[in-house]
Amino acid sequence: SAPPSCSAPPSCSAPPSCSTPPSCSAPSSCYPPSVRLSDLKADMNSIPSAVGWRAYVDQYLRPDPANGLHVALKQWPIKMRNTKKNREKYRGRALIGSEYELRGEAEFVKEYATMHSDCNKLMKAIVKKRDERKKKKASDANHSLLDSH
Repeated sequence: SAPPSCSAPPSCSAPPSCSTPPSCSAPSSCYPPSVRLSDLKADMNSIPSAVGWRAYVDQYLRPDPANGLHVALKQWPIKMRNTKKNREKYRGRALIGSEYELRGEAEFVKEYATMHSDCNKLMKAIVKKRDERKKKKASDANHSLLDSH
């Protein structure tokens, strides 16, 4: 489904309800006006359960107040994501969500088609692909340095 139309707060490129969350210099100014401090504190208690990679992506990119997530995980301050209760869930959602953002849905689905039913296997595959991309980038940089001499 298409993302909702977006009207960004002045300090952000898009509001939290958009499919492409903002990159903000002051994250607190990027929360929708309807989010209260009590909502953020409620989110700190625990990241809601999620089944499947799409749910992980959704929680990372979009708020889901109906399930107790008032602010998209991508926009959580470090102190919220680094609690003992939330750290592991956040890392999994962030890994899958950021890879989805980087590749786009079509490429993500194609690349990881065999992993979709198991988020743990999917996370391992993403880490492996990222390592391969880093190695290739380093190798390409070394080759270009050698070629310039």
